[in-house]
Amino acid sequence: MPFHPIALHFHIAMFMVNTAVLIVLAFMRLGTSPNIIDGEKPTRGQSLVSTLDWVCVITLIAGLITTAIGIGTGFYELIHPPEIASFGIDMFMLLKIYISFVFLALYIIPLLARLKIGQKMWKSKGMSITYIILILIGFFLMWVTTFLGSYDTSWIMTSGSSPVEESAIILEWLSQTGIFVIFGAVPGNIVAFYTPGVEVGFLLIPSITTIVITAAITVLSFNIFYGLRTSQIKSFQEKFNQYKSLLMKEKISKGTAEYQQLLKEMIALGVHPPDY
Repeated sequence: MPFHPIALHFHIAMFMVNTAVLIVLAFMRLGTSPNIIDGEKPTRGQSLVSTLDWVCVITLIAGLITTAIGIGTGFYELIHPPEIASFGIDMFMLLKIYISFVFLALYIIPLLARLKIGQKMWKSKGMSITYIILILIGFFLMWVTTFLGSYDTSWIMTSGSSPVEESAIILEWLSQTGIFVIFGAVPGNIVAFYTPGVEVGFLLIPSITTIVITAAITVLSFNIFYGLRTSQIKSFQEKFNQYKSLLMKEKISKGTAEYQQLLKEMIALGVHPPDY
């Protein structure tokens, strides 16, 4: 089906741009962050972080939409396969489908967290690091599914040209990571040993494993995002109470630099301290 490779190549391009922007954001996060107070004129660094953050969000959305289109056209190709007469998939396609749902979860969760929390997410070191790590792992698994191919992979494993041999080496290396074992591959075996084009059904245990892994990623990710946010808010509130106690004892003033910085950090994270 001609639309299938077009959709797949477009989502790869989107996620490549997304990852490049994310790496830049990861380094900039060390030295700057989004605006501390709404209405305050941002620095050039803060403006750039804000712009790159939105580029990251837009490419995530575009990548997920085109991935969904790719999955839809891929299933259509399975129903009307070019090489076999009845509905069926080879082992490479089976692994591709299972891992695709996992990498989609790794992209969707940080996107939802970012849309919910907003740019103040970058003010939290824990949340921003979690956001970066989840997307990078999703990017890695996206490339795993790319090398797993479907019918092109079947051709790869039966052809003898030089580029094909290089692709076979990559598939063999990926098999050594253990990624394929939890999705139904035989322990100790190399994915290249599977017979391309052999019809197989969706295996129950790998399917359940995929659902459990996806659900676990979802629950764990949200717990990490909101757990880190709650922990940081609690830490800020404890510091605020300490400063409030010092203010009452007149040991510091409201103009104290550390006190003002704490207030700015709390406001940036969406926490408005009382009496401010």
